Amino acid sequence: MFDRTHNAAITGLYELPMGKGKRIATSGIGSALLGGWQMNGILTLRSGLPLAFYTSQNLTGSLSGGSRPMKLRSAVLPESQRTIDRWFDTAAFIAPPQFQFGNAPRTEPDLRGPGTTQFDFSLFRNFRITEKVTVQARGEAFNVLNRVNLGVPATTVGAAGLGTITSADDARSIQVGLRFWF
Repeated sequence: MFDRTHNAAITGLYELPMGKGKRIATSGIGSALLGGWQMNGILTLRSGLPLAFYTSQNLTGSLSGGSRPMKLRSAVLPESQRTIDRWFDTAAFIAPPQFQFGNAPRTEPDLRGPGTTQFDFSLFRNFRITEKVTVQARGEAFNVLNRVNLGVPATTVGAAGLGTITSADDARSIQVGLRFWF
């Protein structure tokens, strides 16, 4: 259920070669304006999680839920047919007859939710106030490209919305801050 077949996080950091002790603009106004800048980036790529299916009835026929459905065939749709309204073939699952267990496995390893692609970026600037005091101005943007990373589809057989995706991860988020070292 929590198997992420593919999970990659690629990170990079670049400090501008300008300012005191660097190769370029080592003194004067150029050093004051351009020195101390650092850029960071994180690219996260993840495949989707396998889907787990349940029914809206339990084995006694009441509506308290929890049993597994009957799987009639593969529910995998070609990628070109997947939409947020129909992520998989919903007709591939039915509720089991009353007082019987369904034949669906705990999770469907070939049927996965959407993956995640996210790029986070930050820009820092360090200001040395005295030998012992440094101030860092920082700006951070999470999901800077504002890519829609869809949530998992509904997997309760017999409930409204089976196969639909109604959630997504957070949109772009930006924060700024100051940090003091003394």
